[in-house]
Amino acid sequence: MEHYEQNFKQWLQENYLFDQQGKNLNPEFLQILRDVLRGIGYLHRVKKRCHGKLSETNIVIVNGRAKITGMVNDISKTYLDDYSDYKHLATIVQRSFEIEQHDIPTELKLFLTYISKTEPSRLLNIENHPIFLSPLQRLSYRVIAHTFLYFGKSKRSFALALNEKLGKCEWKLNVRTTGTFVMVLDRYNHPGNFSEKQKKIVEYKESAISFMRFCRNVVAHLKDNNVKRDPGRRKKLTVKEVEEELNGYWPEFMPILHEILLEHGHLMVVHDAVLK
Repeated sequence: MEHYEQNFKQWLQENYLFDQQGKNLNPEFLQILRDVLRGIGYLHRVKKRCHGKLSETNIVIVNGRAKITGMVNDISKTYLDDYSDYKHLATIVQRSFEIEQHDIPTELKLFLTYISKTEPSRLLNIENHPIFLSPLQRLSYRVIAHTFLYFGKSKRSFALALNEKLGKCEWKLNVRTTGTFVMVLDRYNHPGNFSEKQKKIVEYKESAISFMRFCRNVVAHLKDNNVKRDPGRRKKLTVKEVEEELNGYWPEFMPILHEILLEHGHLMVVHDAVLK
């Protein structure tokens, strides 16, 4: 394989932050971000040192994979030094979007805030953050989280924390606007299926917990013939289209869900990642 090396600043001059469609983040950019996070974690936990001056020029990309160079010579570090490396990385990413004159996507913005403010010891599972997962993995993540909610030991605390952190959202209006998964939304509205008391229990609210249950039910009904982008389309939705649709209803949901899961001791690991 031909050896090709450049720093992150040079990479930005030759590549895009978004994919060719301009809808999603460039997988190569996400791979670089993930590699740098791994590098920081290795320095902190294995080498017991921090980088000290992370920048666009000492993040080096070799054949598409990133590594960090140019560490400070003084290997001693304080507790606050661990924070600084993550904050520097967040600043680098934010500056990259400013240079390209792009708005930072909601999920990435929340991700950068999270790594900047969270205690470094709690970032052990950060490379399994939903932002790095494939569409299929993200759908699986939604279902697994729903399982934790209903069968976990701290389900009440989990539900309260998720609802409090995310508040309410008019996600049901978003579902009706697109029309794709209205049949899942209206499943409990058919007369005769449930009593009024039962309907009150199972009907969807505007809360985060209701949205998580809705997403789980969407995944459960993907084999239904009526799950299509529009009435005139015969071809079923792809996994990518389904995940993009769900994410569009409530973009803040997945990154906040990840934070709450970790706070309750759930280290989410979804296998067969697209990003290795």
